Amino acid sequence: VPLTVLSQLGGHSAKRTHRAPPIDGRPTPIGWKITSTLKNAIESEYGDKIEIRCGQTVTKLMAETSADGSKTVTGVEVNGNIVIGADAVVLATG
Repeated sequence: VPLTVLSQLGGHSAKRTHRAPPIDGRPTPIGWKITSTLKNAIESEYGDKIEIRCGQTVTKLMAETSADGSKTVTGVEVNGNIVIGADAVVLATG
């Protein structure tokens, strides 16, 4: 993601916010740009290994407890009734 535009936002005394160049003369929402670029890269490079689910409400983390009392997340429950097991879980919101 090219962050080539330097901007001064509210409360700043100088330009210090790095942003992507405008598209068709309109500012690019940088959060969307970074997440969509990352999502597209994951889907194209690792689509057979990593599943991305958007618009899901995680209602519970599924976990196993080891003999020493430590817990390991083994999946999630989404929308109150669907359990998805996984070797690794990354939660993101925005």
